[in-house]
Amino acid sequence: EFESFDYLPPHSTAYKIWSTENRSKDEWEVWLMMALIGTTTGLVAFLLIQLIDIISETKWHSVIPMVENNSLALGWLTVMWVSLCCVSASTALVVLFRPSASGSGIPELIGFLNGTFVHHIFNIKTMIAKFLSCALAVSAGLPAGPEGPVIHMGALIGAGLSQTTFGLRLKHFSRFRNSQDRRDFISAGAGAGVAAAFGSPVGGLLFVMEEVSSFWNIKLGLQTFFCCMVSSFVSGLFNSAITDFHLTTTFGRFRSERYIPFYVADRLAINFLLFLPAIILGCLGGLLGGLFTHFNIQASKLRNHIQKSVRGVWKKRIVRMADPVIITCIVGTIFFFLPHAFDCTKFQCQPPTSGYECDNTTCIANSSTTSFTCESRLPVNPLVNMVEEQHLVHFNCPRGVKREYVLLDGSRRNFSNDTYNEAATLLYTTGEAAVKRLLSRRTHLQFSEKPLV
Repeated sequence: EFESFDYLPPHSTAYKIWSTENRSKDEWEVWLMMALIGTTTGLVAFLLIQLIDIISETKWHSVIPMVENNSLALGWLTVMWVSLCCVSASTALVVLFRPSASGSGIPELIGFLNGTFVHHIFNIKTMIAKFLSCALAVSAGLPAGPEGPVIHMGALIGAGLSQTTFGLRLKHFSRFRNSQDRRDFISAGAGAGVAAAFGSPVGGLLFVMEEVSSFWNIKLGLQTFFCCMVSSFVSGLFNSAITDFHLTTTFGRFRSERYIPFYVADRLAINFLLFLPAIILGCLGGLLGGLFTHFNIQASKLRNHIQKSVRGVWKKRIVRMADPVIITCIVGTIFFFLPHAFDCTKFQCQPPTSGYECDNTTCIANSSTTSFTCESRLPVNPLVNMVEEQHLVHFNCPRGVKREYVLLDGSRRNFSNDTYNEAATLLYTTGEAAVKRLLSRRTHLQFSEKPLV
């Protein structure tokens, strides 16, 4: 099942003479291949994220009107039906069609780049199964993300394009069909996957250099970084022009608030006392991370023990497919009913009572805008600016009235007594969108401690 092979380049006299004579004129082919790998990886990552967003938004947007009409049973059945269809198709693709597409693919990638050859992890069937199963599994609501599979798919693209395993027969790239070049292009593809998934070319380079590769040199570092930059640029370019497979008018506009989760629009003065809660959070994060890893390992051992105790090929496959189905039922039920345990939250933006006073409350705002705090006894008309958060979920909360008020100086201000559900805002969306909302500078204005816990 597993084989080892040598990554050292050929050292015969004929090869050395040929390499010396053709090194300068063939160097451009390496950079061209890096550009092709980066472009393809960025495009694949863009298509994957768009597909996940469409399926997830369609599911939750169809459920929210049912909840607002108090049709809880119908809403729960809809969530279960869509999620189970997605996870069943995702599981069948992996278990029945291509087992090598299971998991994130990163352990197999690390093993390959360190000299262990694992069969079927770099071919077109694995690529197709990985793409579709990842999109369906994440859309089903499983506690998983597309980042790991995108890294594996980037490595798949690096192997496929450079080794012509995708059906391409390009004469200029035939010299790349050796173990060393294959390893280098797979490393660059993995870095391009990180860059496309997180929008960080430097992160892709560091990930490959520090985590997955054992064979490294300066030239490969420059080529990998170039591949990561191309991947991040292509992914960002398509994201600027297309949303949910619909063309927009913002082609080429790279908005910081969209690509940077923790977008800092304004700077804050820092006191050394802020390091104390940071240290405490770091200790708690390490402790909770260690506990999570421990329980995850024990759960994996129990799962493997159960699967090994089952006799028969088809029985083993059924057990493997039943595992994610059960998890989907549990997670989907929790996500659907948990917001009912939380009260509605007001937008807390009130019109000023006079020309120089207003209620001492804070307005909800997008991460890309400034949130103003209403202070009493302002000398002039208060500068109150309420920008409605477009992605707050009403759930079963009553919708308020939006009105425009004219202040004494003739300026107009929009105010609302609308309400929303904090838990539903975090759960009735994709995992990526929920993380971005949690990492925004204005998180404390939108969410209280209760739903965060």
